[in-house]
Amino acid sequence: MTIYAYMRFSSENQTNNTSIETQRDAIGRYVQSVAELRGMPITEMIDEAKSATTLKGRLALQSIRQQAVRGDAVVVFKLDRLGRNLLDSLQVLSEFENQ
Repeated sequence: MTIYAYMRFSSENQTNNTSIETQRDAIGRYVQSVAELRGMPITEMIDEAKSATTLKGRLALQSIRQQAVRGDAVVVFKLDRLGRNLLDSLQVLSEFENQ
């Protein structure tokens, strides 16, 4: 099993505690709180200065979408890290579920 920690920071002016460090800490705490994931290595995948309005150019997310297989875990700080709106986020989640 591979645990992918996907983090995205869209601009230096971003607020709401979504810095890469904040995301990394929250994801690490979550992984340690889940018995099935605890102690497993985490592969960090980071898209910096990328907008959520499109999946284009988000190379880290594209890489996860290509590499992840059934049984892997993809962990994000919040769903809005995957997409600008719920529909975009659900589309990405659906792709992961169908792999």
